[in-house]
Amino acid sequence: MFKQPFVYNRMIFKIICLFGLFYFSSQSICASGCLTCDQATLLCSVCDNANSYYLNNGTCLFVNTAGCQTIVSNGECQSCNSGYTLTADYTCKLILNPIPFCLTYSAVSGDVTCLECGYGYLLQNNSCVLDIQNCVQYSADHTYCIQCLSGMVLSDFWNQCFNAIANCSSYQSNVCVQCQDGYTLNAPLNLCNLNVPNCLNFSSDGSQCLLCVPGFQLLSSNFCSEVIYNCSTYDSTGHCLTCIDNYFYNPVINECSRVIGDCESYNQNGSKCVLCNNSALPDSDKSFCNSTIPRCDQMSANGYHYCLNCQANYFIDHTRTICYKQDINCLVMSTLNDKVVCEKCKPDFTYDVANNVCVANSKNCDVFVNNSSTICQTCSSGYSLTTSGECATMFRNCLLMKDRFTCQTCSNGFTFDPVNGGCYVLITNCLTYDPFTSRCAVCSYQFILNNNVCVIGNITCPSYMIASQGTCVTPIDHCAEYTLSLKKCIKCDSGYVLNLSRDYCYTAIPSCISMTSDKKGCLDCLNPLVFNPVLSSCLPYNSECSQVNSVNGQCLQCNTNFYLVSGFCIQDNNCQVYDNAIHMCTLCASGYQYSFITNTCVILISHCTSYSVNSDSCIYCESGYSLSLDKKSCNAVISNCLLVSSTNQCLLCNNGYFLANNNSQCLLTIPNCDSYTSNYSNCFTCSPGYFLNTSNQCVLSIDYCQDYNNSGNCLNCIDNYFLSPNENYCILEIHGCLVYQSVFNKCFLCQTGLTLNSLQTSCN
Repeated sequence: MFKQPFVYNRMIFKIICLFGLFYFSSQSICASGCLTCDQATLLCSVCDNANSYYLNNGTCLFVNTAGCQTIVSNGECQSCNSGYTLTADYTCKLILNPIPFCLTYSAVSGDVTCLECGYGYLLQNNSCVLDIQNCVQYSADHTYCIQCLSGMVLSDFWNQCFNAIANCSSYQSNVCVQCQDGYTLNAPLNLCNLNVPNCLNFSSDGSQCLLCVPGFQLLSSNFCSEVIYNCSTYDSTGHCLTCIDNYFYNPVINECSRVIGDCESYNQNGSKCVLCNNSALPDSDKSFCNSTIPRCDQMSANGYHYCLNCQANYFIDHTRTICYKQDINCLVMSTLNDKVVCEKCKPDFTYDVANNVCVANSKNCDVFVNNSSTICQTCSSGYSLTTSGECATMFRNCLLMKDRFTCQTCSNGFTFDPVNGGCYVLITNCLTYDPFTSRCAVCSYQFILNNNVCVIGNITCPSYMIASQGTCVTPIDHCAEYTLSLKKCIKCDSGYVLNLSRDYCYTAIPSCISMTSDKKGCLDCLNPLVFNPVLSSCLPYNSECSQVNSVNGQCLQCNTNFYLVSGFCIQDNNCQVYDNAIHMCTLCASGYQYSFITNTCVILISHCTSYSVNSDSCIYCESGYSLSLDKKSCNAVISNCLLVSSTNQCLLCNNGYFLANNNSQCLLTIPNCDSYTSNYSNCFTCSPGYFLNTSNQCVLSIDYCQDYNNSGNCLNCIDNYFLSPNENYCILEIHGCLVYQSVFNKCFLCQTGLTLNSLQTSCN
């Protein structure tokens, strides 16, 4: 019973022992580090990876895995831990002296060298140095720049060279924050523009204005001047120097107004002629001065349509409306069918009916050219040959006649006077001669007559004479200007009229064309005026008058729709005082103003200087006032406003200003301000990324800054941050860091013995 189990157990034990013997014998055959091998070839198929053995062509090799981070199946190290570098045999070697900013190392020769530097660094002499574009001089350790290329600016932390911005005085990185005096910062374009008011577009460097805002033009001196229409040239201050043809500069309104020929006095805006010269009259709308009588030397007083005296060698007809040329070869002139003709010519002259002139008889020629009957070669005695081959009455002392009436060349010792058409004994410095005495009438400038000689110096006249034009003349009472002979008057003083013989100035009776012999009364007034002996004046016949004063001729009552003003019937019921002599209202009713355009009293538009034809709108306003869009009012100019509505509200402000107070003001814009206080004087809130300092400025916010000064610089940073040297950045404090890159809170250089991580955020 007991023997069988014993035998059975011994058999089992033997089997177990045989199996163990076989196992241990097989293990002993495989090489060290091999777990499984072929008994015949002893090649290993499975190595002891746990103990750093790796299969290599049937052999288990021991691999030093110190510092290795990733190992492939053949035992080669693919990547190393921090502080180690991968060698040529795919092992990791300890880096005893780390090279700052080096990404990959080499240990092929046994020495650890840098193969590749991090971004922004260059490999030089087994060191990684900062790569700063356009830097010409580095620090001794090559970690920061000291000097940039010409035209470049060094950044705050000496780590960047960027293009200089012309006329910029202060930068933050590559952004200009303040310009030099005389320049304005254009923040969106990062430019310093020259201070040129009303400039719309500048050059790329901001030093020149290229284009002005509408209504302004660019002058050569970087100046935007307001356009003056019809102006051709300007001075450096924008004032008009010359206007285009047919325009003149009006400094009152700073515009070029149209020239009205023969106009002596304009209205304030220069658009209408108030008074023409003596030879012209304004038309109904005062836009033109119509010359009335050609060759008339003196028109009737107050511009009425008749001539008092014609020019030299012309005389007036009986109607006093035509000046005829006087024929010097005619003895007797007469009027025929409202034309002046010669009734009797001088001897040896015959009247030419077709041309109304006296022509020389051909019998005055002794020898004709080639037997011609029209071209004379030799004139008879007492006659002179003209350049056209005619025989003319010889002018005394004339050597050669130009034509029948004019001498071309005087005899030796004589001079031709074009004013009188004669040859006179030459008197040095004499301008004109007296045709009746052959003496000098007027001397040259700075010469005076003395015994028919032109001498230098002043002349003393007797008490009964006056000095005029270098000689002594008998004065004509109230004569303002004398003839060249100094014996006749050309122009009388204001309020006086010259008689036909030009030797008498008498008190003018306006509109009187025929005076009494004593020159105190009027015989005939200009139609339709009639003379009133009581008032000694010519009064108008007023067809709209229903009742006339029989004594003084003045109207007492007007017809319906007409108003009695100053004795006259006019349609302007807003006129209080009317002057018929000048045909205009001199005093309008309260609330009305006289318009030279409509010749009526129009509704007063305060500060308006010129009204339109329709009388209810303004054309020009006084200086300091702007015309509304509907032209119904002149409103005080809104400073810095570019466009104003009819209700005197600003529609558009100038650049750098914004609308405020119900569009009644253009206030200076505070850069980067989002909202203002109720009076718009201060900024209330700044744009995101900006904060309001005590100087009412929105300055750029600085990350991690706790307190600022008025200049926008940081005073204190939050915890774990410290202030940069220029007080512009709060830098994250990195333990062991020597050099920071403040903008991105990165470390450039760690202390000796510490290595900068790849993110540049810690020194380990």
